[in-house]
Amino acid sequence: MQQRQRLLQRLRETIQITNLEKERGRTRMDMGMDMDMDMVKERAMAKERPMVKEVAMDMDTDMENTKENLLTLCQMRYLVSNQ
Repeated sequence: MQQRQRLLQRLRETIQITNLEKERGRTRMDMGMDMDMDMVKERAMAKERPMVKEVAMDMDTDMENTKENLLTLCQMRYLVSNQ
């Protein structure tokens, strides 16, 4: 029982250390990435609006197709189960 408690404690400590290391690495990377993300946002806001709208429309179409496919599948299962 004590061994299990010690193992759990070591695991918690390892996770905390790993999380701290990830956070340190992330802050270093964020300094360089902030400028890149700003450029990406500017492009998206400026000229790529039609692209965003097109993707959204495609997603709506995909959702409708998925709903139809699910409905058909449910109907088929119902028919098969009632035979």
